Amino acid sequence: MGYLTLPLQRTINDLVDIQTGKHYTWKDILERSTILSVALRNYGIKVEDRISVAAENHPHYVVSICSTLFIGATFAPLNPAYTEREFTHMLEIYQPRVLFVSRRTENILAKIASTVSWNMKLIELDDKPLDGNIIT
Repeated sequence: MGYLTLPLQRTINDLVDIQTGKHYTWKDILERSTILSVALRNYGIKVEDRISVAAENHPHYVVSICSTLFIGATFAPLNPAYTEREFTHMLEIYQPRVLFVSRRTENILAKIASTVSWNMKLIELDDKPLDGNIIT
């Protein structure tokens, strides 16, 4: 994990430029990523697992990427503009154990999640969590 966190530690107080109107430092991103990586490990995510994100640019998107890398899992991004058919196709290929979603993608992916043949947990990236999120 050191080789991933070292660049963040060098610029720990620099602002992250994200167009949300909120200000985050790399310290914020590092702290949140560490907390989420522990929660994902506690949930049972292992190196061979895949984690997907289907969301627009958001600070929590970066956190989900860093957390995935910290635990050594595979990051498998999804385009939030995909159609239902495209999401279904890509999810069948990736078969992620965890799928981070945004408010924009939540409904379509919740619908698809109920039909997949593997256990896939949906987690809302926005400020209002879905019921049943992994507890951090």
